[in-house]
Amino acid sequence: IITFNSNLFSSRGLNQKKVIPTSSLIFVVSKKPPTEAHQVDITNYKNGEDTINETLTNILKSRKVDKKKIPQSELLKNVVNWNFIKHDKMSLDFYEKYKKNSDDMAIYYEHDKYRKNNFYFDIGFILNQKNILYESNKESYELLDFKTFIGYSNFTPTSYYPKDRTRIELTQNSQGYITLEQKYKIIWSIKNPDKFCFTDHPIIFYMGKASIICSNDKNEILYLFSLLNSNITKLLLDLNLKNESEKEYLIPIKAIKQYVCVPKITKENQYIKDEVVKRTEEMLFLEEKTLSDFVDFSGVMLQKFDDVEIDGSNLVLKHNGNKTKLKVKSDVKLISETIQKELKEELKLENKKINLADLKNLPVIDFDKQKELKDYIDDLVFVLYFNVPINEIGPSKSNDIKNLCSKNKYYQLANKL
Repeated sequence: IITFNSNLFSSRGLNQKKVIPTSSLIFVVSKKPPTEAHQVDITNYKNGEDTINETLTNILKSRKVDKKKIPQSELLKNVVNWNFIKHDKMSLDFYEKYKKNSDDMAIYYEHDKYRKNNFYFDIGFILNQKNILYESNKESYELLDFKTFIGYSNFTPTSYYPKDRTRIELTQNSQGYITLEQKYKIIWSIKNPDKFCFTDHPIIFYMGKASIICSNDKNEILYLFSLLNSNITKLLLDLNLKNESEKEYLIPIKAIKQYVCVPKITKENQYIKDEVVKRTEEMLFLEEKTLSDFVDFSGVMLQKFDDVEIDGSNLVLKHNGNKTKLKVKSDVKLISETIQKELKEELKLENKKINLADLKNLPVIDFDKQKELKDYIDDLVFVLYFNVPINEIGPSKSNDIKNLCSKNKYYQLANKL
């Protein structure tokens, strides 16, 4: 088997300029008795920048290639996806160790009578665009739109859909309307996702736009959310799903069920899982902060202002040459950076006034602190997957935990993305 990243089909279309993205693979088959070990010769071409003619010439001359042998039994065992034939031994060992230390994702979607709350994996609904609403009411769902997400969970809907099941058609493999009844959700774009998001909003979305895992069990959803956003999961999804020459990177619900596993939890490591949940909730809570959490607006009567700025430890509102000073209670630097980024540039571009309500509700997210928490959580997830022995937990021990993790031979691989 020969693999390479160059596009096999080029100079196509009416103007002979179109390139067809492909996962290029060549079988070379001969009619003869197999070797005793039933092994297949694998040749992976390592330079995707070469033209197809250069690629094929170099392969014939064994230049720029990585060669190895793989048992046919491995091809049979992994017949659904042969991406593994392109990977080095370290990556393959990592994946085997990962699976050995984990439970199948089926422990969530194959419903167990012993579990308090069920989990539902779904792909959306068939909706009629004529029914879309642009004002919210108690009898409507929020239409999912990843463009209005800030961070992982700060979602602002711009359109809605009636909570009328006669207007919501189920897909062929749908879990049913019960998906809409679950409080907590993990959602992600099927096409080219950069992260998995969390929400407790009453959302709905078109089939094919996203995938969802949902439940009324908040802690367990937060735990799954952390596993899915971990560096480990990103690596294994890349190993199994990404092809450099293909135009789109797709992560359907089927891929999550097939490739993502969950760490084996015992009495000995339950406290680490609990810490992951606790810190994940803390990380997401950072996205709920608004400017009104840092500044007291109670004495402000005007509803619109010409400009806003930070002067020392004060928030200054300007209107018709008059200034209103409000004390910033904490994180002055963060407030200043947020205002500069989210308001000042917008004012310059649109030359519009600042609405007091919008100012109060301006998201103020400490992304640096969030990144620190995310890094700590990722290390705890690594500890769970690879049984790293640790003595103490807590953000103050994050450097010690990182040092212990770094001694594991797979740590650098998992954190290279």
